[in-house]
Amino acid sequence: MVVVWTGEARPCDRKRPAVNAEPPRIRTTTTTEHDYIVRVSGDLGWPFATTLSDACQFDTPEQARRIVVDLAKVTFLDSTGLAALVRCRQEADRRGIGFAVVHPTYLCRRLIEVAGLSDMLQTTG
Repeated sequence: MVVVWTGEARPCDRKRPAVNAEPPRIRTTTTTEHDYIVRVSGDLGWPFATTLSDACQFDTPEQARRIVVDLAKVTFLDSTGLAALVRCRQEADRRGIGFAVVHPTYLCRRLIEVAGLSDMLQTTG
C-alpha cells in the first residue's frame, strides 16, 4: 500500500480552536487573627495561574501572620497552578509568616499529593 500526501491538512495538522479561557476568580480577605485568606474559584492553570501568585506577593498586608489559600471552588489545576501555590509558599517564607492550603477539591488534593507537595503546602481540610 502506498500513501500519497496531497498537501491537504490531515486531522492531526489542524489547529485546535482557541479556548475562551477565563482567569480564576480570586477574592481576598483578612481575618481578625490577621490571616490573609485567598479564595480561588474556577480554573487555576495556564495562562492565568500567576494571578494567584500575584495576589500573594503584592496584595498580602504587612500585618498578615499567615497566608491561607482556599481551593474549595477550583475546577481545574495544572502544573502552572501548582507552581503558583509554591510561589505563594515561598512568599510566606520570605515574609516569615505561616502558610496553608485549605479545602482542596479531590482533583487539587490528588495533584498536590502526586507532585509530592503536601507537606510543603500544608494541605488541610
